[in-house]
Amino acid sequence: MATPSGLSTTYFVRLLLKDSSGNVVDRNVYWLSTKADTLDWNNSDWYYTPTTSYADLTGLSSLAQTPVSAGASTTAAGDTTTTTVTLKNTSTAKTPAFYLDAHIVGTAGKPVLPVQWNDNAVSLWPGETVVLRASYRTADLNGASPSVRVSGWNTATQTIPGNGGGPTDPVPVVYEAEDATITSGLVESNHLGFTGRGFVNYDNAVGSAVEWTVNAATAGPATVVLRYANGTTVNRPMNVSVNGTVVSTGLAFGGTGNWDTWQTKTLTVNLVAGSNKIKTVATTANGGPNADSLTVS
Repeated sequence: MATPSGLSTTYFVRLLLKDSSGNVVDRNVYWLSTKADTLDWNNSDWYYTPTTSYADLTGLSSLAQTPVSAGASTTAAGDTTTTTVTLKNTSTAKTPAFYLDAHIVGTAGKPVLPVQWNDNAVSLWPGETVVLRASYRTADLNGASPSVRVSGWNTATQTIPGNGGGPTDPVPVVYEAEDATITSGLVESNHLGFTGRGFVNYDNAVGSAVEWTVNAATAGPATVVLRYANGTTVNRPMNVSVNGTVVSTGLAFGGTGNWDTWQTKTLTVNLVAGSNKIKTVATTANGGPNADSLTVS
């Protein structure tokens, strides 16, 4: 097949196999380049052929952030649990949601393994929806309720309840701090009680910050819950901004008794449909509190 003209250096190819009724039976997505690999056949042997230059896939690094809505439902039969995950690229632009990956997680955000998926690591074009199914041993949840963590190359990482309903239902979505953009801080796990893989320890400096990228199916008010710990007796106030506009100045984050005790701070903000940036910035030399997660509903 001839390569179409007018392609960018890095481009995508999507192949859909449909039945006679137009239903998609199988789908494949490829990321390719107009610049091909160059193989050094003169120095090839029976098991190895050197490559002197490589395809240019750097365009992947500049993909725009793309909003993806997610919903999940879970059923159990005998000793097996099945979680069905529905993902939808809700963008009105032309950018695909590239390499979406779903994980079933249980206690403390740890992946449940082994899991059998009908499909995973998928890419979705704007408006496209895919349904993924995961089956696993109920005992491997260790008594926890299942959640689904969804991440992607150009989408925000989000964790949804395993019985959260459809992708447009107003269920809380958890965004872990360790998956956010961190300015002057470190991801640590040396205190108990955090969710996910850890928490962010702000540097003791004005301007240290955590910025989450969150998705909203529609524009309008949303409830934001910040989970934090402050093992000191000193307030560690922060400014909260949404899409570059400060919506709360000097929001107080008082002491929680110790670094293993987590509390929440709730506020209402207005989000736009699609991707949003929520940033919490320390305003004093003490920095911010330890940040565990941000929940949007």
